[in-house]
Amino acid sequence: MTKIFLIRHAEAEGNIYRFANGQSNGLITPGGNLQIEQLKERFFNEKIDAVYSSDLNRAITTAMAIAQPRNLQINTSAKLREVAMGEWEEMSWGDLEYHFPEMLNNFNHDPANWILKDNESYIDVIARVRDFVAEVARLHDGQTIALFSHGFAIRCFLCDIMGYASNEWSKLKYCDNTAVTLLTVSDDEILVQYHSDNTHLNRSESTLEKQKWWRDEDGFDDFETENMSYQTLDKTADAAIVAKLQEEFGDLPSADTEYIAFLGERPVGILGLEKSDEDTCEIKYLFLIPELRNQSFGIQLLGKAITACRKQKIENLRIKVKPDTAIYKLCTKHGFEVLEKSDCGVVLERNIKNW
Repeated sequence: MTKIFLIRHAEAEGNIYRFANGQSNGLITPGGNLQIEQLKERFFNEKIDAVYSSDLNRAITTAMAIAQPRNLQINTSAKLREVAMGEWEEMSWGDLEYHFPEMLNNFNHDPANWILKDNESYIDVIARVRDFVAEVARLHDGQTIALFSHGFAIRCFLCDIMGYASNEWSKLKYCDNTAVTLLTVSDDEILVQYHSDNTHLNRSESTLEKQKWWRDEDGFDDFETENMSYQTLDKTADAAIVAKLQEEFGDLPSADTEYIAFLGERPVGILGLEKSDEDTCEIKYLFLIPELRNQSFGIQLLGKAITACRKQKIENLRIKVKPDTAIYKLCTKHGFEVLEKSDCGVVLERNIKNW
């Protein structure tokens, strides 16, 4: 018999920016690093003979929790990757709700019928993960293995193993970041001993604990209230929206590229970006209506700035703020460091390169 621990990666940028990561290379967040430490503690006394991981950064980084203390090599495979989401990759969940409501409903409730022109199918994901699990079990007969993969890929595989139809997969427990599934494999029979277990995480460190979308019995009822959508600002066409936002925020500085953030149909924030040089972009402004501050929405808007700059292969993102303000605390919590100080404020910068 072979024991296989199947583990989801730690919290990554897409989980808190509320973007569909798919096979794009989102990085582990500061919260994810705390989860990795808890995962390492969980497996402290567990004998592990080999470690395999998806070849995406967020899975490899998480796999270090088990590989490094044991001086084990991390063997990577594309078969453990997250589903390829095609044109959906790095789109916000709010944008997907707005532009693809029917397909997003299928993705959430019946993924076998989630069909885009360039996505990977539910059946194909199941096939590659199941084949890899069986292959690893044969290679490591009688040993204990750790595999690191991704939320959708693990869920597809578990539905197949546990006998759930695609349109029943909402019945399966949601898989938190770093949640652990234990499989046993004997004579090519794969059995699930337990799945999606996150008891090693403190409540304050659980990604799912901070979110509401998964709590409803049918799932995903809070998508429109938790996930912002975005549109590029056209000050002429969007004059009425601009006027409404100016009532909230005052006159806005000029910027090369500007985005309006929405919850449902309601404009709730605005973001302005300006390219400083070939490798650097500056956040000229980032505003949210007062009732949404100190929640998850500031990091979503900051995530929009980061992903928009990455698409242009911009490596550094800067913002000038006053110290000890909410925006200062938000940015320093999420990887920005002090570049320079003056009487006018603090310039923060983060290297956002992920390629």
